[in-house]
Amino acid sequence: MAEGGGGDPPQKEDPELEKQLKVIEDEGNEIASRFQQNVSQELTSHLAKLEEEFRSAFDDRVKKVTSQCKAQQSEEMTKKQTDILRTNRVFREISRPLGDKWKPVFESLISDLSPEQKRLELEKVEREKPFMQSYKSLMTWKEIRGESFDIRQLLPALRDAGLEELAQKTLSILDSDKDALLSFSSDGSKPPSSVGTSGTQPKTPSLSSASASLPASAAAPGDGSGHNKRTVNAEEVLDDRHLLQIAKKLGGDWEPLANGLGVSGGEIAEIIESEGKTYQGGFKMLWNWRESKTDLSEGLGTLTQQLKAINRMDAVQLLQ
Repeated sequence: MAEGGGGDPPQKEDPELEKQLKVIEDEGNEIASRFQQNVSQELTSHLAKLEEEFRSAFDDRVKKVTSQCKAQQSEEMTKKQTDILRTNRVFREISRPLGDKWKPVFESLISDLSPEQKRLELEKVEREKPFMQSYKSLMTWKEIRGESFDIRQLLPALRDAGLEELAQKTLSILDSDKDALLSFSSDGSKPPSSVGTSGTQPKTPSLSSASASLPASAAAPGDGSGHNKRTVNAEEVLDDRHLLQIAKKLGGDWEPLANGLGVSGGEIAEIIESEGKTYQGGFKMLWNWRESKTDLSEGLGTLTQQLKAINRMDAVQLLQ
């Protein structure tokens, strides 16, 4: 008997079995591939949905915040505008009756300044024409305070000067309804329109007398029967609002009109030095000129004539 080696003899490979295993493996790979593809598609879809939801929520939040910011800005602007209108109205209405009593009020308002500063500020106000000094003192106080300006500080200053009636008037303006204030012009602070050189009311025509004897250019067209349909009132036409509109029309080219109105060269030079050749300078010139007039009807005719003389019919239309 021949001697044999140890262990089992090697088994023969079964081709059929290998074939079946290969099929199973291929099917498994295909299933895994499809599963991976489906999972990837679902994940991509889910991520896209999440991204869209996030973007939508973010956009909504941005819109909400933007809307809130705009509302807040609008409210702040309205409040700022209202504060400006209140201040302008106080300055206009208080400076008239304040007249030559402005100095103790002004000194109280700037009491925290050094003696030298107070002296300089007083001299600056006193360089103005007497009828402008009360208004100028209030504007100077406002400029000195800058961002810390508080119109309510005027109340104790008026009371300390024994002007309780003006303090109450100021308080009533500050308590005015916002909508009522917004109906006023917001062109900015304007000087008082009828304060005389002694702090009293100048002799200006009454409403009825100012309407009488107007030049033809200042009256409305007639109806052919010798009666005017409407008569222009000189006091209304030469109010601050109309003078400001004329000044804006003229822009910096107001000097020829000033010469025609008889404004002195010294005054023109002074206005140019302080305001420049701007519409603000033109307004100051017109305002000073109007305050020098005792007959506004005659003044209206003169202004109309001089505007025509310099060929500014666009400004003439504002007087009709």
